[in-house]
Amino acid sequence: MQGRGADGGIVHLISDNIFNLLEEKRYQNHGFNFNVKIRHLEVVDEEAFDLLQPGGGHGYNKNNVRFHEWEGAQVQGIKWIPVPSAHQLNEFFSGGVRNRTQRINEFGKMSEKASQLFQIEVT
Repeated sequence: MQGRGADGGIVHLISDNIFNLLEEKRYQNHGFNFNVKIRHLEVVDEEAFDLLQPGGGHGYNKNNVRFHEWEGAQVQGIKWIPVPSAHQLNEFFSGGVRNRTQRINEFGKMSEKASQLFQIEVT
């Protein structure tokens, strides 16, 4: 998801492509409007945490996962954040990655011990 160095990773490629396509569509059709919003969470030991909120990550702002009859599993308390550009989307993603939980693994090295979910919604 993240990439390294000059290779920005899949999130950066997708965000650039999304905004390029939407701006092209807006240029072609002056009445075209769009909204892009994101959320970034991690799941540690069956608990969900919002990585985009201050103090995000394990141990802060624990959120409950509930099952909705029609929509399936829902995480309560995870906020959608509107983003106007690919640059801002990438900045939020990088900030969320910095908030991820890291622990020492069985080999004595720091590693990420949680699953992350980064969602982009375009309307």
